[in-house]
Amino acid sequence: MKKLLCAAALIGLFSAGLVSCKKDDKKTSTPTPPATESPYYFEFTLDGKYTKFANPEPQYASLFGDVGGWQTPVNALFPGIRLSFVYTHSATHADLMGLKGKRLRFNDPYDSRDSVLASLSYDTDDTSSTYYDTSDTTFENYVEISNITYLKRQMVVGNYNDVYVITGTCRTPMQRGMEPAVMLEGGKFNMMISRLVLDGE
Repeated sequence: MKKLLCAAALIGLFSAGLVSCKKDDKKTSTPTPPATESPYYFEFTLDGKYTKFANPEPQYASLFGDVGGWQTPVNALFPGIRLSFVYTHSATHADLMGLKGKRLRFNDPYDSRDSVLASLSYDTDDTSSTYYDTSDTTFENYVEISNITYLKRQMVVGNYNDVYVITGTCRTPMQRGMEPAVMLEGGKFNMMISRLVLDGE
């Protein structure tokens, strides 16, 4: 009987020790903060394959004299999708702010019907394996801008660039080399784009 009581006492002490350790663990443990999701993204389905890029770091097309930007994976340059806007003149701040609510075509940039056209390209890797939008004269394939906001002015490689956040949707056939065109559908984006600041602005 004494052995049973001793055993019971030991079990009780052991259990109490476990409980005590657990309480101490709770006091000393530091919770892991949840990962912060990037507010910038471009998601789409190309030829039935869904892709989403959400790099919070900007990739400015204005470094190459264009109005637009790239969206890429986090901590990587490839693959990536580029959205740019082709104007018949040097784009001003008012031009970009005026994109809100517009549905733009993919077309020959010298088409006199449009003062601005959309351009989309998708680099699958760093070996020039690139899909380009196909020219289209209808609004069945488009980039539609639901919102654009001015973010900041930033000096990049010796030039001032105005940076904007643009939100919208898109769809278009995409073609790589001589391969048959495939559809890019369900395109949704909230990404940074840029333009070179003009003299006197």
